[in-house]
Amino acid sequence: MPTPQIPNISDNASLEEMRDCYIGMQRYLSYLLSTLDTLNISRLDAKVIIAESITAGKLAADSVQTENLQAGAITTEKLEAGAVTAEKITVDELSAISADLGTITAGLIQSIQIFGSYIATRNGEYPRSEMSDTDDLFAAYKDASNFVKIQPSIAGAPAIRFTSNDIVIGSINSALGDLEIWAPDVLRLTAPQVQVQNLYQIYSRDDELSLGDILDEIRDQISNKADIIHTHSVTIPNHNHGNPDNATSGGGTFTTS
Repeated sequence: MPTPQIPNISDNASLEEMRDCYIGMQRYLSYLLSTLDTLNISRLDAKVIIAESITAGKLAADSVQTENLQAGAITTEKLEAGAVTAEKITVDELSAISADLGTITAGLIQSIQIFGSYIATRNGEYPRSEMSDTDDLFAAYKDASNFVKIQPSIAGAPAIRFTSNDIVIGSINSALGDLEIWAPDVLRLTAPQVQVQNLYQIYSRDDELSLGDILDEIRDQISNKADIIHTHSVTIPNHNHGNPDNATSGGGTFTTS
């Protein structure tokens, strides 16, 4: 900033000298005020700045650097609504932004870890699919009473459970160490053809028998009956069909085995 050159007058100056000095000071001060700009100011004392006299529109681009701002000097109530936009925010982690994010609409979330959340394809409506931290489950709902759930532990093992009209109608689980398809009443297999690896290995847990055991028993019974020999006689009376010449025709005793 240029140093003002104020004219000096002696203690014994004449009236004419004092008048010339006053005129000169007036002209010089007018010059300073008309040429005052940011290049002439190196520092302003905040005590002489009137509140709200400096606005964003009066600041040159990049004229205010973050290292020149006092910590805590800018607070949310001092920011104009909409003044901070997404392209002006750069952070390494969202945790740097201390706030409730509220409702996030659209956009892409990629390569991120989310814990302890509830995610659904619809908000309170059906049909919908959901992933929930409650029971750590996945579910697909037709409505509140008809749905299928994938649960991590039923009787200590993962399972898929089917519910119809609020009643569990079946599950697929490994609670007994084997893969089990369970139903409380009827289990239907509907297909033009049902294939199994080995027919003999179809097993009844209640009877403790396989289909192979039953078939082998039937085969043995048939085989044993085939070795038994039985002989008996059959007597047929004579019948001549009303012809006396055939009095002894067609009758007799016969042995068969």
